[in-house]
Amino acid sequence: MVLPNFFPNPTTRIERDMHTLDVRRTLAFYVSRTKSIRKTNELFVCHDPVVLGHPVSPQRFARWIVQSIKLSYELAKVPLPLGIRAHSTRAMASSAAFLKGVPLDDICQAATWSTPDTFVTHYRVDAHVRSATSFGRAVLSFVTA
Repeated sequence: MVLPNFFPNPTTRIERDMHTLDVRRTLAFYVSRTKSIRKTNELFVCHDPVVLGHPVSPQRFARWIVQSIKLSYELAKVPLPLGIRAHSTRAMASSAAFLKGVPLDDICQAATWSTPDTFVTHYRVDAHVRSATSFGRAVLSFVTA
């Protein structure tokens, strides 16, 4: 997995704000802060006193991801897609990159897909369909009102 630095040496206010989103820096900080309680080489560890320092279960981690997705949509005031699961992050991230103009070959490489067919068939979130049809819906709702 490649985790690039996100504004490693911020100089402006915007760069400093964006630097707080640097996943690589955040994970290094997390590992450093949890070093004293770790009882595993797994990246994420429990903070509950009963299982302190042990690996986080896949079920708990999946719940955290889903909660984060729901909160993100809520804060953005965007309707939550149906059927959100932890694995949905793969579809959302690749779809967002695609909609922002990232070449499909780059998306496939980052997601370790050998062909774009996997993305198109299984992962593409149809957000672009909603935005493409919003004009027509607005016109029709105005005309029928």
